[in-house]
Amino acid sequence: MQRPKTPSPPRSLVALRDLALQHPQVLNAGYAADDKGRWVLQIWLNEYAPDRLSEIEELRGPDIVIYTREPEYRPVAWPAYPSSAGDDQQPPDSRR
Repeated sequence: MQRPKTPSPPRSLVALRDLALQHPQVLNAGYAADDKGRWVLQIWLNEYAPDRLSEIEELRGPDIVIYTREPEYRPVAWPAYPSSAGDDQQPPDSRR
């Protein structure tokens, strides 16, 4: 990923994000930059949403939209340094 060429995303992408956030199958939406420094809109969808949202696709024009599914398992943060009080407890494997 490269730094965007402009300090803020284009207005069309901002409007598209606002529209996406109102959609019932969108969990979140945000901006990123692709490897050429172009602004892109990333949309996180719930598990029941179609691969692409027709409402967004109809209005996106030349803007780049990336759809991502919500992960089945969310990451879990564990302490970097376990307690020194003799606690040998290991974090569970969250992928089971």
